[in-house]
Amino acid sequence: MLRDDGFDVTLIGQYRDGAVVIRENSRTVLENSSGAGKRRFLCDAVLDELEKNPFAFSYFRFQFFCPQVVRLLKKMKEAGVANLMEIPTYPYEGELRLQGARGIPKLICDRMFRKSAVRYLDRFVALSKDTKIYGLETIRIINGTDTSLLPMSNYTYDPDDINLIFVSSMLPWHGIDRVIEGFSEYYKNGGNRNLTAYIVGQSELRPSLEALASKYGLENKIIFCGAKYGTELDEIFDRCCLGISSLSDHKKGLVFTSPLKTVEYLCRGLSVATVLETDFIEDYDTFSFYVPAGDSPLDIDALVQFCDRLYVNGTDEIKKHIYDCAKMSCDTHATFRPVVDYYNSINK
Repeated sequence: MLRDDGFDVTLIGQYRDGAVVIRENSRTVLENSSGAGKRRFLCDAVLDELEKNPFAFSYFRFQFFCPQVVRLLKKMKEAGVANLMEIPTYPYEGELRLQGARGIPKLICDRMFRKSAVRYLDRFVALSKDTKIYGLETIRIINGTDTSLLPMSNYTYDPDDINLIFVSSMLPWHGIDRVIEGFSEYYKNGGNRNLTAYIVGQSELRPSLEALASKYGLENKIIFCGAKYGTELDEIFDRCCLGISSLSDHKKGLVFTSPLKTVEYLCRGLSVATVLETDFIEDYDTFSFYVPAGDSPLDIDALVQFCDRLYVNGTDEIKKHIYDCAKMSCDTHATFRPVVDYYNSINK
């Protein structure tokens, strides 16, 4: 995206094979590390890049504030770099609390160092409606993706065989338990449609979620697929008419967001089940099934009725409408434009 607008871009981040520096025509793997050592190493890699190949702008994906990040931001600011930091989830303290023993130390550290860090930032990039975060102005964007990499799904809606997909790293606020409980309630109350939910992803919570599905005899209805990529993931999408987004974001205190999984569902032409309202895509309400915030089971009967209404005139027309709306609004060339415009405004 930035390269298309004439920027020379270097990416520095942690990948599966270690810390990596990616330039336009090269990919350099640095030594691997973990925890606080990883953060120090990545920060040092950025400073090394600044010394060898000075740059004017930086763009961070936020995790939490810590001494290493403050030191890095300070040194870059002193070198004249304009620092932007994207906060994917705001407010985020609820998410850190939900991580328990892993999240609370991060929250304590964040509270200690956020005031110092903000002094060296020029803008926050917010995926929320907040115009200021910690007193600093924001640039508002939504999650986007390279839509050219996401093929439109080949599903045809069959009211007697309804398939749903939930792409999830199985975190507590994703609400997979609400789906399982909803299936149980639906069939317990005499539901007669054949429904299947494909859960795509992996985490340490998977065994407990599988046990919950087994408790209700839903082993053939709730299918845990594990992590899937490429053609294997495409094949699952081709069976499904609706994608389920996070259903328990209220646990994080969120009222507005644009989850990447929702964007990817829409970019494949799927309708969505979601808790949070949004305004980032044309006609969103038409192809969105809204779920009440809370811990109640997902209302499968209401979801089935929604699908019947949405696809009453067939699949192809509504699928293409969703796909076209998403392509127009969710491609990174559109979603990242406010950041590009900001860079250009201070680079005149």
